[in-house]
Amino acid sequence: TCQQSCPSLPHLTARSARTTLSPAMRARGASEDGQLSVHAIAGSNVVILGFNISPRESGGPVTGIEGLLGFVIHRMCLSPGGGHPLWLHGFKRFEAATACSSDSPKAKPPLPRHPVPIQAFRWSDYTAQPGQTYRYTVVPLYGVPEELVERRNAACDAGRAGRAVVCVSTEPQSFEARSDHQHDVFFNRGVAASQAYARKFDNKPPAEVPHGAAFRWLSRGLEEALLGFIGQAADSDWQIHAAFYEFTHLPVLQALVAASERGARVQVIYDAKKSGPVADTRESIALVPGLEPLLIPRTSCPGIAHNKFVVLSHRDEHLATWTGSVNITESGIFGQSNVGHIVRGRDVAERYLSFWHQLAANPAAGTLRRWTREHSVPPASVADLAAGSVLPLFSPRPSESLLLWYAAQLKASCHGSFLTAAFGVNKLLAEVLSGKTHKSPGPLAHVLLEKPGATFKMFRDNPHVLVSLGSVLDEDALESDRRFVKYLLTTSPQEARDGAATAAAGSDNQAGEGYALSSSQPEPSASSVNVAAGEGSPTVAASKGGTAAVATAIASAATSQSTSPASAATLSEALASPASATSVVKSTAVVPAGSPGDSSDGTRSPLDALWKQEQLTGLNEHVQFVHTKYMVLDAFGDKPTVITGSANFSKASTTNNDENMLVCVEGRESTRVTDLYLTEFVRLFDHFRFRQRVQKQKYTKWVDRKARVESEATPHLALDDSWAASYFVPNSARALGREMFA
Repeated sequence: TCQQSCPSLPHLTARSARTTLSPAMRARGASEDGQLSVHAIAGSNVVILGFNISPRESGGPVTGIEGLLGFVIHRMCLSPGGGHPLWLHGFKRFEAATACSSDSPKAKPPLPRHPVPIQAFRWSDYTAQPGQTYRYTVVPLYGVPEELVERRNAACDAGRAGRAVVCVSTEPQSFEARSDHQHDVFFNRGVAASQAYARKFDNKPPAEVPHGAAFRWLSRGLEEALLGFIGQAADSDWQIHAAFYEFTHLPVLQALVAASERGARVQVIYDAKKSGPVADTRESIALVPGLEPLLIPRTSCPGIAHNKFVVLSHRDEHLATWTGSVNITESGIFGQSNVGHIVRGRDVAERYLSFWHQLAANPAAGTLRRWTREHSVPPASVADLAAGSVLPLFSPRPSESLLLWYAAQLKASCHGSFLTAAFGVNKLLAEVLSGKTHKSPGPLAHVLLEKPGATFKMFRDNPHVLVSLGSVLDEDALESDRRFVKYLLTTSPQEARDGAATAAAGSDNQAGEGYALSSSQPEPSASSVNVAAGEGSPTVAASKGGTAAVATAIASAATSQSTSPASAATLSEALASPASATSVVKSTAVVPAGSPGDSSDGTRSPLDALWKQEQLTGLNEHVQFVHTKYMVLDAFGDKPTVITGSANFSKASTTNNDENMLVCVEGRESTRVTDLYLTEFVRLFDHFRFRQRVQKQKYTKWVDRKARVESEATPHLALDDSWAASYFVPNSARALGREMFA
C-alpha cells in the first residue's frame, strides 16, 4: 500500500479521534450522518474491514453511492511504539493520472492530491502486528477524479460527517502457560512458496538458511507454542498423554523425553501400522534416547491412527488439551498450512483422556466404533448447543452419520461459511455447496482447497461458492513478462481482482519482514510515493526520477468475494491495491528510475525486479499447501461455530480412522475463536487465489466459464459510481459479501 501525507484530508491525529479505545477483536464504527458503516474483525496478524453505504431514502435507489468513487483508509497504531500513521490504499489510478505514452517513457504521471481510493467494499490489512490496537478511519470520496471530495454536500464537509472511525485490537500470538483464555489458536505461516520467502531467503531450503531463521519465519509461533505446551510438565506432579500420526520432528520428541526426565509421566500412542508412516517414525525414535519406553504402538486401526492431540494433567486434574491438524513433522509445522488449538478446561480434557485410554488398549475397529457411538454423540444441531460450548467428537464410527451431521450444519449456515479441505470435498458436503439442496445458489460460501478433487465439478459453477486452490508463481507462470502483464491488463475485472487479491496474503506481518526487497531497506525519501505490498504482491514507487510501474503493481488480498461472477472489485486493486488488504508494510521498497526494475528506459520490465519465481521449500511431499481441516459456520450469525481437528471431512476419516474434532460454539458478544480462524482463512484464501488465477491454464474451462458473465476489464479505476452499483445487485455474490462482512 501507499504511504503518503494527505494535506486534503486533515484532522486524523490521535488528538482529534472521537472514539473510545476497546480491546475488542470485532468493532463497528459509523459516520456521524449514519450513512457509512465499518465493521472491523481482527485476528493475530490480520484485520478485515467491511464497509457499507446505507440508502438515504427507503424504497428508492441507493443514493448513498451516487457519485461515490471509492474509499480511502487511514491507519494509526495506538499501542506504544506502533509506528507512524499511514494511509492504506491501492496502486491503481484514474486513467488521467496514469497516462504515460510508451513513446515518451520519461513522462511522469501527476501525483494525486489525496490517497488513491479503493473501489471495493472489503479491505484487509495483512500487515497488522499481534497484540496491537489500531484505529482505522474510512473516508468515502465523491465527485470526479480531478476533484474528489469527502461529501457531495459541501455543507457537511466542515464536520466531516461522512467519515467512520473504528478501533480494534489484534490478538497476542505468543504462547502463555498462564493464559486466562479457554482457547488459544496458533496458525503457522502456511505459505511455503511466496514472494516474501523468495526475497527474504532466496528460495533456499529452510535447513540451508543460517540460525534457523527460515524455520522460525515459517513456524510463526506454532512450533514454539507446541513446545511450550509440553514444557509445562515441570516435575512428577504432571502427566502427558498424547496420540500422534506422523511423529518425526526431533525437537518435539526431545521435549517429551525432557518432560519425562523431569519426572513427568509421559505416554505417547503412535501409528505403527505397516502401511503407515511407521518406518520414518521409528528412524526418528532411534535418534532420541529415552523415548522408546514412553511409546504405545497403535496397530489395530482399520484405517490410520490420524490423531494429533496431547492432554496435559497436573496432580490428576486434567488441565488442557492440544489438538488441531499439525502432524509432528517438519512439513506439518513449517510447510503446509496447519493449526494448533489449545482448549483449557477439565471437561474437554477428560473426554480426550477417556478416548486416549480406549486407543491405548489397541482395540479392534468394532470395539472402538461402538465406544464412539455411545460416548461421542453430537446434538441434532449446533443450535442446540449453548454459546461457549466445546464439544469433542471422535472417530471411527459405525456409519457416515457424522458426515451427514457436518453437511447439515453447513446447510444451516446462512451468515458466512468457510471450509478448508486437503483432499477435495466429500460428496455430502459438495451437494450442499452445489446449491441444489437450497433450490437456489444458496448463501455465500468460501472454500479453500489443496486441489480440486473428484467432486469439484458439483459446486464449481455455483456463483455463491468462491473457491481458492493451492498454487505457486513458478517458472511457467513467470516465463514471459509480456504474457504476465497481458494477463493483468486483459483479465476480466473479477479475475484480476481475485488474482491481485491473493498475491500478498500470507504476508509477513512482522516489522521489516514484509514484501520489501530486504528487511534493511533505507527509509524512502519524502519525494517518493512508496508502495509496499504484502507477501504476494510487488512493490512499486513513483519517484522524482522515473515513472510509476502502475500497470504491474497488483495487489494481494482483494476485496470481498473472490470467485463468483458478481464478486470482488475491478482491476482497481489489481494493478493497484497491494493486497487488497495488504495495506501497509513497515518495510518498503522503492524502484528508482534507471534501476533494474524501472521500465522508463523501455528495455526492462518492472517484473524483473518486482516478481520472483516461487519454489516450494521441499518440506511437503504429499500435501503441499492446505492441510487444515476446519469449517467456520455462521461467522456473522447468532452462534458462530468453528469445527476443527484432525479429520478431513471424508468417509475414511469418519468410519475407519482414529480421529478427533472440536465443535466450538460462540455467541455474538464473544467471537474470539471464530475471528482467529476467519482472519487466517481469508489471508490464505486471498494468497492462493491470486496464484490460482495466474496458473489458470490448470483450470481453464472453469475460469473461462466463470469469466463469461463479467464485465470488460480496465486497468484503471472507474471514473463514475458504476463499480459501486454492482455491489447492490440483489442476491449477487458481491452484494452478499458486502452485507456479510459489513
